[in-house]
Amino acid sequence: MSLHLNFRNIESTQAIKDHIEDKVSKLKKFVTYPMEVHVMLSLEKTLQCVEITCRAEHKDFVASVKSDNLYESIDICS
Repeated sequence: MSLHLNFRNIESTQAIKDHIEDKVSKLKKFVTYPMEVHVMLSLEKTLQCVEITCRAEHKDFVASVKSDNLYESIDICS
């Protein structure tokens, strides 16, 4: 599994990266073939936005959440 992180208007910290890796690594038990995961974190005025795109076997699965708390958005999205 390859993981790509994009930060827009948000400062990247090791704590955020570790939290995302922990949540996304749980997808491994559902998928046995190679997959690519793109995570985009952004700030829109007061909302923390998270979008996770998982590309596996030529199919894209997308989840996106907007909330006041970044960690809550990550938890709901994954």
